[in-house]
Amino acid sequence: MKHTELREVWTSRLADFNQSEESIPEWCSRNNLKSHQLRYWIRKFETTEIAAPTSTEWYSVDIDQQPAESNAAVVVKVGTINVEVKSGFNPQLLIDVIRTLTSIC
Repeated sequence: MKHTELREVWTSRLADFNQSEESIPEWCSRNNLKSHQLRYWIRKFETTEIAAPTSTEWYSVDIDQQPAESNAAVVVKVGTINVEVKSGFNPQLLIDVIRTLTSIC
């Protein structure tokens, strides 16, 4: 039996099982199947559905652009010392300050 045929057979069996409202052992006994087979296919179909969603929906998102505050700052902590860095800072100066502080602290 080909993989697609086997999948179709078990799709039909699982639909029958879900409609029967029987327990796994009862349904398997009535259909001459082993319960571990049914459990295997239940798990297989659940993981396949989770791994391969049927469709993707895209939603638009409006982002309210707020101008950045000119006095915004970040505080850099080196040991017990706090350095406040504001927008427009000199990156090389910050590197030199941090190197100096790490060698002292």
